[in-house]
Amino acid sequence: MNILISTAHIGALDIKSLLTQLGHRVHIVSYSDHNFIRGWSTQPKDYREQFYIDENYCEEWYSQHRTFHNYDLYIVFYPPPQTFLFIPSNKPCIMVLPVRYEYYFSQNKHTWDHIDNLIRKYIDRGQLTLIANGKYDQKYAEHYLDRKVELIESICDYNGEPHYTGKNNKWILDAPFDLDGYDNLTKLPPNYKYEDLCDYKGVVHFPYNVSTMSWYERYYLNLPHIVPSIKWALDFSPPCFKEIEWTKNNQRETWNWRQNLHLADFYQYPLVEQVDNMVELTQMMKLIDCNEISGKMKLINKERKNIALEQWKKVLEG
Repeated sequence: MNILISTAHIGALDIKSLLTQLGHRVHIVSYSDHNFIRGWSTQPKDYREQFYIDENYCEEWYSQHRTFHNYDLYIVFYPPPQTFLFIPSNKPCIMVLPVRYEYYFSQNKHTWDHIDNLIRKYIDRGQLTLIANGKYDQKYAEHYLDRKVELIESICDYNGEPHYTGKNNKWILDAPFDLDGYDNLTKLPPNYKYEDLCDYKGVVHFPYNVSTMSWYERYYLNLPHIVPSIKWALDFSPPCFKEIEWTKNNQRETWNWRQNLHLADFYQYPLVEQVDNMVELTQMMKLIDCNEISGKMKLINKERKNIALEQWKKVLEG
């Protein structure tokens, strides 16, 4: 199958990696401002986000982009509503949800209602499939759309097979703030190399959202993780989970994000240690057997990858 992935996020590389392993030809068109990380060229932005939900606009846009007409399937990784640009192809389209599905349209009740109706229409006529890479976004979308959303976890094996050593005695701090007084905690430099990550003991992760691609990357590298418990994370909110509240719309909001934080990746994945305070964090970093946990993660990630490949195979076979 000849597949086009359109995205404004480099995380689409995960899907390309898996689908290529299944024998498909995959081309990525990326509008991301972060393409330099992968050495990609950036596609000039030739669309206007506010018109994603205008069917006439999408018809005209697609007709003008004839180089996109020769694909069998269209996948949009981010932002999800960009999928509507490819609906005029009358070919199968997959909307991937790495964030809330209505991104760009959360603040207006009318547009949010309209995007829901469009998604239901395209699903019901058999052209559109929704896939979430995390359980939070899966259940969030099903809550509002009353339609099935597939869950296929991101694997992020595109950095090669991991070789965990943990020889660096430091932990990576992945947080939207600094923690003073910890000599064994360090933030990564802007241009770090992925192959160097496996030398760290693990990651102390204070999340700014319920799902991030860097989380999937580091989990696949078999890096042990320590996260704050939900209660402690909420004590840091914001800045923890600061990117959840941009969906807030008092006229439309019926999803309580605080009550659903248990669905976030960090509280769903096995072997992730939770702590309730700074004292427990200090103790956990000293007591945790990183080599043992990394070895168990390696087995889990092998199974996760096999499951994801089978799930994508099933989706593409219809």
